[in-house]
Amino acid sequence: MARNNPKKEKAVKKRKAADKSPLKPAQWGWNPLAGQETLKLAMGEMLSELFGSGGDEASSLWHPRADLYEYGNSLFIEVALPGVGRDRLEIHATGDLLIIKGETGGAKEGMKYYLAELPKGQFTRAIALPHKVDPAKIKARLEQGLLKIRLPISKRKEFEQSVKIQVEEA
Repeated sequence: MARNNPKKEKAVKKRKAADKSPLKPAQWGWNPLAGQETLKLAMGEMLSELFGSGGDEASSLWHPRADLYEYGNSLFIEVALPGVGRDRLEIHATGDLLIIKGETGGAKEGMKYYLAELPKGQFTRAIALPHKVDPAKIKARLEQGLLKIRLPISKRKEFEQSVKIQVEEA
């Protein structure tokens, strides 16, 4: 009879022990980071309840989701802004920073909410840009709750002042 290789025996024992484990990421599709966003939101709500948000619903801040990408000679930013009208948006830009401020409507009076997940109140989002851009050439458009901003990349190194960007309606 041939003897087994000790290294192989150790590997087989390790595999058998892993098969008995109740947590098998590959088999169960378990991802330890899957609930990260939900946990972050729950913690934020809990802290707001504990320490207050400084008053009414409109004073609470939320953080809109954004994409930033480069295509050709421009940077593009898309920001999800459900329930935000063009008149409630303010955008300022310098050579390497874009600041978006705005507000959604608050909770409706007299309504009994059973689920309230849509963002409400004021928000501010500052986005550091990977390249210098020309603030005077920035174009912004609000289209079905999505703010689309085109920022042409500039060769110029310095821009002294912040420029307010007008938002076009689609």
